[in-house]
Amino acid sequence: MSLGTVRLQSLSDLTSRPREAIRNAQKAGAAPWDEAEFVEGGQRRYDGYHALALMLAEGLMAQKISMDLAGQFVRAHGNAIKLFLHEVTESQPVITPRFVLALLRGVEDTWTGPAWMPVDLHGYGTEAEVIDCISAEVKKVGSSCDTRGGNSQRRVISGPWSAVVSIPETYRLLKLRAEAAGFIVDGYRIFKIAKDEAEAEAEG
Repeated sequence: MSLGTVRLQSLSDLTSRPREAIRNAQKAGAAPWDEAEFVEGGQRRYDGYHALALMLAEGLMAQKISMDLAGQFVRAHGNAIKLFLHEVTESQPVITPRFVLALLRGVEDTWTGPAWMPVDLHGYGTEAEVIDCISAEVKKVGSSCDTRGGNSQRRVISGPWSAVVSIPETYRLLKLRAEAAGFIVDGYRIFKIAKDEAEAEAEG
């Protein structure tokens, strides 16, 4: 057993995310972490990164982002999450507020019609990056480009549709949920709160 990690049921308990919802996201390739980090057929252990990523995805889904896209956008912000957790783990002051940004662009394709398309985002989740990304998308409205080798055209017609989740605030909520479920989250590490003798006897 790896110290500071938990199994799936405990991850479900401390994040208040249903066990089956987590499993379904993993099976669909929509987990908010890289599935390649787990050894196929091995016993899975989850740490603070996984718990935080799960709740960040939940925050995006609460803003009408689909499960698949929520997982995709959280994975794209892996560096931002790791930078935040590094500061927490090293007991450094969290100076830079970081965010996960989900961004969709409204486009009209001459072959397929209008649709919302996710915008690939990779960065460090800073406030400046979030503002710059949204501003850049607003300026793209009305622009067009050729697609399919010049046989069709795609035009930006609306957007951006965005959802933003604060990494520090989500971490704060994670710690509160975890404590209520009998766990402590400390950066990457997760520990079960030990019960004292009086509690154990009362439950017995």
